[in-house]
Amino acid sequence: KSSINNIFSSNHTLTNVTSCSSQRRQLPQDLVSSFQMNENNNKVEVARQKIIQHYFMNGDANVEEFADMEWKVLPHAIAWAGRDSTGIQLLYRLFQSMPSLFGIDGKETTLGAKRKRLDK
Repeated sequence: KSSINNIFSSNHTLTNVTSCSSQRRQLPQDLVSSFQMNENNNKVEVARQKIIQHYFMNGDANVEEFADMEWKVLPHAIAWAGRDSTGIQLLYRLFQSMPSLFGIDGKETTLGAKRKRLDK
């Protein structure tokens, strides 16, 4: 599996593969999907979509990558991932997996209860 950096650093220009072989083979769906994404001229957005789709949305997704980020970088990474419908599922999984990143401690609260102030 490619690293996030390798996915981001790719030039994202390949849109088709042909073969001289007489045997026609069906391309894997993830490869077809990558070719379709590469048709977008905004290569930064293509990289973002590929990182989300191939790195975080597969069955072996590791949303804990966010836990290892510096606190200054984390809000930007979350905003970057969730800026459209492509990243919403990732944010949902991140929220489920790591509620502590969002200041949720897992304890039940009631509506209207006062929140503890952090500026004491």
